Amino acid sequence: MTLLGERPNDAADARVWKTVMTRIDRYLLATYLRTLLICFCSLAGIFVVFHAFNNMEEVAAYARAQGSFVDALSRYYGPYLLAIFDATNAILAVFALVFSVAVLKRNGEMTALLAAGLSHGRILRPMLFAALIVIILAVLNREFLMPNWKDQLGTKAQDLGGQVQRTLKPCYDRMTGIQFHGRGVIIIRKEIVAPALMIRSEMPGMGTQIVGESAVWMPASDEHPAGYLVSQVNQPAEIDTIPSAGFDGKQFVLTRSDHAWLEPGQCFVVSNIEFEHLVSGSQTDRLSSTLQLVRNIQNPSVYSGPDAEVLLHTRIVRPWLDISLVLLGLPLVVTRGDKNLFVVAGWGLGLIAMFFFVKTLFSGLGSSETLISPAMGAWGPIIVFAPMGYSRWKAAGRT
Repeated sequence: MTLLGERPNDAADARVWKTVMTRIDRYLLATYLRTLLICFCSLAGIFVVFHAFNNMEEVAAYARAQGSFVDALSRYYGPYLLAIFDATNAILAVFALVFSVAVLKRNGEMTALLAAGLSHGRILRPMLFAALIVIILAVLNREFLMPNWKDQLGTKAQDLGGQVQRTLKPCYDRMTGIQFHGRGVIIIRKEIVAPALMIRSEMPGMGTQIVGESAVWMPASDEHPAGYLVSQVNQPAEIDTIPSAGFDGKQFVLTRSDHAWLEPGQCFVVSNIEFEHLVSGSQTDRLSSTLQLVRNIQNPSVYSGPDAEVLLHTRIVRPWLDISLVLLGLPLVVTRGDKNLFVVAGWGLGLIAMFFFVKTLFSGLGSSETLISPAMGAWGPIIVFAPMGYSRWKAAGRT
């Protein structure tokens, strides 16, 4: 057998050394994950308690409708936990790393590990691996979980049931020349209340607008393409006798005169502008998966500005940015000797503030196409921080 700080000289001692290292890795990994869980639960708990306290009446009414207070809280705040994790996963990974090492230093365990011949890089290896797993989970959450909760995440406490009329965001369909207006929208029914669809293109017989009592979004089917079923149309008058209208050989307003499946007083407005674009605007892109974001940008009916391009490129580089932020935090745990958690937290907040300032600056310049292109607005921060993070990682491995 060898001492803890010596290298094994035979096969038996090598197995012992490997076992000891495995136990150390498990202990460090458990310390990191425990700290990460505490940080996330603290942050999420503050949000839930503060939000529920300020909207107690609405939450209580929703709980009575659901029949269980716990079930109501889980239904409403569950998706928000996904959003909190998406927004803070890199920050949580950094603070969990910083706090874990600070605890090891305060308890004297870091000194014992270093005295055993382990480098900082070897000690931090299981924690960095766990941080990488956290970032990968955030990507999966962003691509597969959050897009399923768009409506819920855009719902305010006053509309937990989705029945309250909300403001409609006017949207212009570039393919058909129709601009969507209305009194409001009802989320749960995907309905426009009192729609007033302004016709900016030449459609014989349709006049300048289509006005009705309601318009409901309907996906494409065998009878019709995607669009809105407008009911109780009062303008243009006698809509049932007007032939379907459009241009360039395509019909964009379907009437009962040519389509028997429509009921009296109805017409169907063909549009690729989905209902979510009328509700949340830019938030639709933020909560969409990368594939959905690409489809939205390629949608000929919807105008996508430079900010949409910045968002698409940012979605691609974000995991690498998160990894860079974690690596930038290594000097806080390697070179600094502070054992006070508040001091360590202060340095960590300063690092994160600097990181997001640079990221926001590039994003703003790219979105406005000032000095740099939208692509550079997303890739600029990774060009700045990736080399810095890599050098910090190599330096930690040699320390």
